[in-house]
Amino acid sequence: MGEPSLNMNQNHFPKDIEDEANSYFQQIIIKKTFPINSALDMLKRFESSSEKRERDVFNCMLHALFEEYKFFSQYPEQELKITGKLFGGYNREGAGDICFPGIRR
Repeated sequence: MGEPSLNMNQNHFPKDIEDEANSYFQQIIIKKTFPINSALDMLKRFESSSEKRERDVFNCMLHALFEEYKFFSQYPEQELKITGKLFGGYNREGAGDICFPGIRR
């Protein structure tokens, strides 16, 4: 099975935003060079950033996680665990004003 790759093309984010978001996912999930806690801190920071680009990257990454859930059953076990920690950690940390359908805090 190939490496998971988050498909962000369906939401029409600009290519440079998609590329940056995908680069973070590659570092977090595939290369394992970006620790989960650091990634969660970055997401929280980007979510409330005064920089539009950082908010756009945050929105792109979050959208990609929601879109990608359909493919979690195809992920290798280690990548699935990392993705689950990222998704669950963000939800546990408060998740801003975002409503996660079917997930209760």
